[in-house]
Amino acid sequence: MITDQQVDALRAQLTGRMDDFRQLIGQMHSRAETDGFDALVTAAFFEAVHRRFLGKGAPVDDGEVIEFVVAARERSENAPEIVPPDVGELLINIALGKASVDAKKSVDDNTSFKAKVFLLQVLVGDEGFTEAELEAFLTKVRQMAQETFE
Repeated sequence: MITDQQVDALRAQLTGRMDDFRQLIGQMHSRAETDGFDALVTAAFFEAVHRRFLGKGAPVDDGEVIEFVVAARERSENAPEIVPPDVGELLINIALGKASVDAKKSVDDNTSFKAKVFLLQVLVGDEGFTEAELEAFLTKVRQMAQETFE
């Protein structure tokens, strides 16, 4: 089940309120809570990738994905440790259906999660959501994530 706390944590992360984000994440102790947050982040990542990279229903070419990952990594001094370029490209291509989910087996879960969170923040930041648009996005991805538990 996706909880309000998990949505609040994602909202805080996406709006750059990192102290609130860390506090909310720090309150998640059970496996169900962390699994739910992971599902929420994954749903948000997939939705943001689709918004950015699916033009007229067809995925963009590999060059556009590579350019995005390079540009995203240039936005932060810490990005090289957070998002290895091959991992960023792989995660986006999985979300686009251009790579098999099995391809992710070569990436450890922690690296995958941190890369998704970082790239998600860039993708959502580039959208320039109003508060209402962000709430609509969060509502949609909450529903998507909830469906993984049903």
